[in-house]
Amino acid sequence: MQPSPLSRAILAAGILTVIGGGAMGSMPGVVAGSVILLFLFSRAIIFQKAENQVIGTFHLKRECDNHIVRQYGTITVTLSADLDLPDGYLISIRDMPGPGFEVPDNHPEFDFRDATDLTYRIQARARGSISFFGATVEMVNRFFSTAIIFTRPEDCMPEVQVQPRGSRVVLEGESLGYGESTSRRLISPSGTVVRSFREYMPGDDPRQIDWKITAKTKRLTIREVYAQAGEIPVVVLDIPPDSGLAEQLIGFAAGAAEDSLKTSHSVSLLAIAGGNVIRFLPDERQASRVLAAIRDLPPSARWNQFYHYLSENDARRVKLSLPAGSPLHRWYDAVIQNRGIPSFEAECIRAFARTKGTAVLLFTAADGDTSHLGMVARAAKRIGLSVHLRIPAHSAASIRPGAFPIDTIEVI
Repeated sequence: MQPSPLSRAILAAGILTVIGGGAMGSMPGVVAGSVILLFLFSRAIIFQKAENQVIGTFHLKRECDNHIVRQYGTITVTLSADLDLPDGYLISIRDMPGPGFEVPDNHPEFDFRDATDLTYRIQARARGSISFFGATVEMVNRFFSTAIIFTRPEDCMPEVQVQPRGSRVVLEGESLGYGESTSRRLISPSGTVVRSFREYMPGDDPRQIDWKITAKTKRLTIREVYAQAGEIPVVVLDIPPDSGLAEQLIGFAAGAAEDSLKTSHSVSLLAIAGGNVIRFLPDERQASRVLAAIRDLPPSARWNQFYHYLSENDARRVKLSLPAGSPLHRWYDAVIQNRGIPSFEAECIRAFARTKGTAVLLFTAADGDTSHLGMVARAAKRIGLSVHLRIPAHSAASIRPGAFPIDTIEVI
């Protein structure tokens, strides 16, 4: 609690009146000074009660339009608050983004008398899981002011998953830029070209740690690499029922296929609608044919629904949580032993096996039942392909990290 200039003046007047009255032997002067000090003390008690009222009734809600973003991506944050506003007080609320965020505009703050919410934009600078610090409530009246910092778990939500930015593919003979001509001589065990070394940051792949340099510098150091040219992606396009979303995903898939053909010899296309295979084009080298196959995809209904299909890993996890020997435990054990690979997953395995692809780019709106996405990912993993999910911004909150065997998730 900080006194205002008015309170300091009243305090000084009260003290001087008491001292002056005592020095002159004037009892009325001492009484008058004491009344002034008691008045200021009573205002402090009233302010403290109002502060406790705000602390007890304050509720904060923070929403982000994206919960999974790429590094340096922009997030729109909506902050709303609810509290019992005491009479005669000015209250302002300031958001406190974490150290991994940067606010390009002014400080995110609003006056509670004029508005109950605030919308602002931040940029994700660090990688990994980033949360907010909380919020600060500033109370001011004519006599005192205070700043209350709320750092409860609910005041620091939500967490934002920031994916590292992908390194661009460097073609043979392409310049790396000034000062980097010798870095082509450094080859990582995976066959990619090492660009440089830097200190480890949260969110980096632990497999990129260079242990020799780490031992020399006494700090975790990772290799920054360029992706190896010539990789062949398999573009999987999950067509949603909504025509607007379908056009958006088709555009992104067409762009990814066209860009892939600039750096690889061919690209494969698998178009699905939920659990239905619509079109399959393996190892196509002509961009015109790939783009025509994507652009001419007809609107497709999802005839096969899996209704939250229970995968084998999910069944094993549920089985382990049940008492051994119980009827449900025996039932799950029988299901695991007798069930086979779903027909849609087997169809995806056959399609992936016919291609020369090394990675799956899965474009989907992730709406409704997403069991078929898990089948696509498991089919790719069965034959050794990496899986990279590409989803619109509004669908980021519907994907739980770790729900499917997916290597990366990127908002498009």
